[in-house]
Amino acid sequence: MTATQPAPSASPAAPGPILEVRDLHVHCGARRGRGPTAKAVDGADLQVGQGEIVALAGESGCGKTTLARAILGLVEPTSGQVLYRGRPIRRAQRALKPCRREVQLVLQDPPGP
Repeated sequence: MTATQPAPSASPAAPGPILEVRDLHVHCGARRGRGPTAKAVDGADLQVGQGEIVALAGESGCGKTTLARAILGLVEPTSGQVLYRGRPIRRAQRALKPCRREVQLVLQDPPGP
C-alpha cells in the first residue's frame, strides 16, 4: 500500500497574498507629448489570496482592463507596486513566467476568431 502525495504546486506556498497591488497608478499621455495625461488607474489597491478568484466590475472606460494589464506586466505603471508572493514583479519576460502560471486575465467578451 502506498500513500498518496499532493501534486506539486507551481511554487511553494507562502504566507500572505499571492498577488498584491499597492497604490497603483497608470497615466496615459497624449500623443507626442501634447496635452494633459489621463489617469487610467488612480491608486488601486488589491490583494488576492491562494485559491481566490477576483472579478473587476465597473463602467466602460473606468480602467479595469488597464489595471489587469498593469498587473500582468503588459503596461508599465506610472507608480505603485505589484507584488507576486511578496516580491515586486519585474517586467522581464522570464521573470513574469511563474506569476503568469497562477495569475491570469479572462476578459468578459474576448474577440472572436
